[in-house]
Amino acid sequence: MIKTEIVNGELPYRINIDNLRGAGKSPSSAAMAALSAGGKIPAGMRDSKAAAMYLFWNYEANSNWEKLIHILEKNEF
Repeated sequence: MIKTEIVNGELPYRINIDNLRGAGKSPSSAAMAALSAGGKIPAGMRDSKAAAMYLFWNYEANSNWEKLIHILEKNEF
């Protein structure tokens, strides 16, 4: 399950992806932080569109997968 939140502060965009948490200055950077910390994308990957392609080819499609790819590609929750 994906939960998103926008708060006041230095890293306002927050995301929780199946208990992987990330925060960032943009929606895609928060998602990248959570995916990287959880080992769901290769270490050092910094391009959100490349991460979306990695998820597309390496994980089974479902509604969370679609939402996450949308966040990474469009940079919006």
